[in-house]
Amino acid sequence: MIECPNCQNEVSEGSHFCPNCGTKLNDDARLHNDEISATVAEETSSRSEQREPKKKKWIMILLPVVVLLLAGGGVGYTYAHEKNINEEVLKLKRDAEASALEGEYDKAESLLMQAVEKRENFTVLNKDLAFIKEAKNFDAELADIEEQIKKDELENASDRIDNLHSDIDASNSKLVPGFLPKLDTMESQIKIKRINSELAELSTVDQLAAKLSTLSRYNLEEATKVKAKILEKIVTIASNNAENHIASKEFSKAIAAVDHALQFAVNNEKLLQLKKRIQQEQEAFVQAQRERIERAAEKAAQEDLKNQTAAVEVKNIKAELDDLGDLTVTGEVESVATKIVSSVTLELEVLDSDGNPMDVEENTVTVYPMYLNPGDTGKFEKQFFEINEEVEVNVDNIEWYVE
Repeated sequence: MIECPNCQNEVSEGSHFCPNCGTKLNDDARLHNDEISATVAEETSSRSEQREPKKKKWIMILLPVVVLLLAGGGVGYTYAHEKNINEEVLKLKRDAEASALEGEYDKAESLLMQAVEKRENFTVLNKDLAFIKEAKNFDAELADIEEQIKKDELENASDRIDNLHSDIDASNSKLVPGFLPKLDTMESQIKIKRINSELAELSTVDQLAAKLSTLSRYNLEEATKVKAKILEKIVTIASNNAENHIASKEFSKAIAAVDHALQFAVNNEKLLQLKKRIQQEQEAFVQAQRERIERAAEKAAQEDLKNQTAAVEVKNIKAELDDLGDLTVTGEVESVATKIVSSVTLELEVLDSDGNPMDVEENTVTVYPMYLNPGDTGKFEKQFFEINEEVEVNVDNIEWYVE
């Protein structure tokens, strides 16, 4: 027996690899074994020479040589055979490790079982086999959690992920790092699904923008889909808000609503077109306002002119001569002004039968009531004494005040 330089366990002579730790045995250990065999052979030969007659000396010399040759051949055969087995086992072990790292745990397990059949006393193989079985259990648990996530059983899935994290952290297997990215992905999927379920309750651009910021840290297809959904809702909300402002002629607020949404839905065609329409409607509204003001100013000027020059109209003027020769003139005045007029005074002209003005003492008369609103009618009455003939009466002049 020889001693393994790595684990110090005894190893059969001629072994090329340690059956306990799999360490390749160096040439010094094997040479030491050969020296021991040679020494034993020499001692046997020496004792034989002392007992046998000299005439058989050549036989005694030849016998150890034959024994050594036969022993050497056996050792050589055993060494070659053991070497081949160990190399096969190591290859199976390497292939199993490669398969396990690729996630092909069934294949890795099969390869290790073949290796164990060849070297069942290799503890490292049994250790690797235990890691493979553990990895298969982890993988099956991940598959179950994935199904729960698809069914939106998010609370249960989250709890199982936490438990699996604890089991993986407690494991010493070098396969453990391969499961951590999968766990991280599943945790991200759960968070994305929760955000998606909250969207129906969000009604403002700022609320949606906060969720959009959260999703930006996830580089997953699910996150991309939810972000697109959020952006679509942002565009819809901003468009509705802008339309309401447009209806109220609050064009600045409408543009602000669109610009706020464009910070998140950058270069969104619908929002850009809406902003352009708002600007056009704003310009049209401003122009209409300008024209309306101009028309109002013009109308006001016209009304002012009318109020100053033609605020009242005389209606139903009558002149009646009584038996004493006195003339009574009556009539009505209607206000056509746009403001209140007051103190309306008329100057009357009395014409004789030939159409010539007659000389009368006082020809002015005041309309009552004193104040006339737009559309009101006032009355007046005036007497001229000792006219003694049929005459014609006209209004020569009207004066009033505009309140």
